Amino acid sequence: GACLSRYDNVYYHWEKKSGNDDYSDIQNLIAVMDTISIDNYYQMVSENFNYDNLIDFLAVNLLVRNNSTYYHNYYMFNDSYATSKWHIFPWDLDKCFLYYEVNIPYHQTSRYWTPDNPVAELAFLNDTTLQHIRNRITELHNNIINDSYITPWIDSLEVLLYNSVEEDATDNIASI
Repeated sequence: GACLSRYDNVYYHWEKKSGNDDYSDIQNLIAVMDTISIDNYYQMVSENFNYDNLIDFLAVNLLVRNNSTYYHNYYMFNDSYATSKWHIFPWDLDKCFLYYEVNIPYHQTSRYWTPDNPVAELAFLNDTTLQHIRNRITELHNNIINDSYITPWIDSLEVLLYNSVEEDATDNIASI
């Protein structure tokens, strides 16, 4: 439910990992995300986010089809001492590569029970950020996230992960 949405209860949906109990920074970000227009989105994220980090986050999630991230499974870091910019970091990438929610289109960012994530959705609607995402996807696909690079890497992990995957009773996958 941590969607950076006006519907987020920051005290329930967001867990602070450092600092004090002041949630005003995330509350302010949510308020901006709720009111920013599509046309003004690029300027706002350029000023308030580590922009390259944001574009990488969105591009990689699209390439690996990680739909289990925009309503949870990411960290927000506010570099309040140095740059005053937000950074977004994924975690828990176990539902990547078309397994999880294969029917959710790229521009929808949440499950039916949670609000959509405006950071991602506005990025897909703004022409400038969408073009930057497309360019980064092309670059990543040409150099790293493609069959010739990923398949041998995944295959090399099979021996290492086999027992853990076999013992995982929570993944809802019928066979190894």
